Amino acid sequence: MSVLWGGTNFYHSLKLQNSSIFAHMHFDNTGLLLFQLLVILSTVKLFGFLFKAINQPAVIGEIIAGIVLGPSLVGALFPTTFGFVFPKESIGTLQQLSQIGLLLFMFIVGMEFDMEKLKGTAKQSLLVSSSSILFPFILGCIFAYFIFDETQPNHPSQFSFVLFVGISMSVTAFPVLIRILGERSMLQTPMGIFVTGVAAMVDVIAWVMLAAITTIVQGHSLISSIYQVLAIISLLLFSIFAVKPYLEKHFSDKAIILPSSFSLVIICLLLFGLITTVIGIHALFGAFLAGIIMPEKNKIKEKLTHKIEMLTTVLFLPLFFVVTGLRTKINLLNSPELIGLFVIVLLLAFGGKIIGTAIPARIIGKTWYQSWSIGVLMNTRGLMELIVLNLGYDLGVLPESLFTILTLVAIISTVLTTPLLDLINYWFKTKKESIV
Repeated sequence: MSVLWGGTNFYHSLKLQNSSIFAHMHFDNTGLLLFQLLVILSTVKLFGFLFKAINQPAVIGEIIAGIVLGPSLVGALFPTTFGFVFPKESIGTLQQLSQIGLLLFMFIVGMEFDMEKLKGTAKQSLLVSSSSILFPFILGCIFAYFIFDETQPNHPSQFSFVLFVGISMSVTAFPVLIRILGERSMLQTPMGIFVTGVAAMVDVIAWVMLAAITTIVQGHSLISSIYQVLAIISLLLFSIFAVKPYLEKHFSDKAIILPSSFSLVIICLLLFGLITTVIGIHALFGAFLAGIIMPEKNKIKEKLTHKIEMLTTVLFLPLFFVVTGLRTKINLLNSPELIGLFVIVLLLAFGGKIIGTAIPARIIGKTWYQSWSIGVLMNTRGLMELIVLNLGYDLGVLPESLFTILTLVAIISTVLTTPLLDLINYWFKTKKESIV
């Protein structure tokens, strides 16, 4: 008892010390932003290092750092400190900066997207990629239909809620998956090449579905929706037959990317983001499309990625993780019903994605080892699901409790990818079955 009492006294003492420290500190808006960036980047760097040390992708540690800095931990233990570092009036600035980071990130994802691998995969694995997204999507939709009255009693549209929960349980974190394959020296193996192609195809299907669902959620009329579809088709044609050839010609004789050329790329990115926003689709889709049409000659995509990626991953994405963490309130799961809901969502998400990928992979001739490994890899949700969840939250479709549950599912599914792959390896080696 004395130890517990001492621990309690220490905790209250620490809270009082924090209160007194921050009571005498004052920043203007710029100073506060700089202080927030210092706290965010330091914490994200620390957690990224710690998770990499335990054989996890650094990005998972960075995501968890965002939750630690939010109301789930720091906000609950040290409300005065939390209120000083992240006052409500400053959240809008962090959110806008994080959106810039997401635009840059989706631009990079678009540039890393390999159309040739997609073409090759389409011939041999259409069944796997389609099932990998449609099976968990259907499961998620059915589940959302039955929980709508309990989680969204005042929401006007059950249909939009059902669709958004379905798509949030269907995505795969393509960039994180690639990093895991690279860390395990699997990128150039037959299975690595296959799963990369499948993930690329799933990415395309997911973003098309998300664009359609976003349109439905925003409640456009039939005529408006028709105009929107025509506008999207026009943008696609314009990007393929006008912008892409112009960029290829512009970069055809450039061994290095000069500031003027880099400015042109950024203008293209911002323009596509603005156009898709005006059309009624999120700017992220425009950024993704802008990345896809960047020229490949002279390694332009590789050079652009090198210029943008470091600033994006070091500065902007941590802001997105923190904004997500500020919205994630684990203490909302304070009843047996919500904890039970979390367990059900976790099981459905894992089962839908892994089984929905592994069974069709086996059907097309993959070994059981390969099939289950591909299923586990496709279950990596990570950053891509967080993007979907934040979009659903911004649109008012996902309540805080379900947003928190799905965020935790995204983290857990990604954290468990490496251990589950190790478990599959151990199982098949023990059984002396083929792991080729």
